[in-house]
Amino acid sequence: ATAMEYPIGLIKDSARPDYWTPDNELTKCAVCSLEFGPRNPIHHCRSCGLGVCNDCSMTRRPVTSRGWESAVRVCDKCNERPEL
Repeated sequence: ATAMEYPIGLIKDSARPDYWTPDNELTKCAVCSLEFGPRNPIHHCRSCGLGVCNDCSMTRRPVTSRGWESAVRVCDKCNERPEL
């Protein structure tokens, strides 16, 4: 089967790491509690896997504990920790 034969949501979900909270379980940012919607899309912190808004996940840094060697999105809470 080709990728065109599968719903995009299924493809996106299968490409996500197991520790990420599924989008359908997220309603608001784990940092600021702003509700997700068309103007506030869900992003995932590569360290904790929680759903966060863009404003609360502007920092990019390696998360070697999760296998991310290059700089990736981390939430403001995780960014406070010296080691990821």
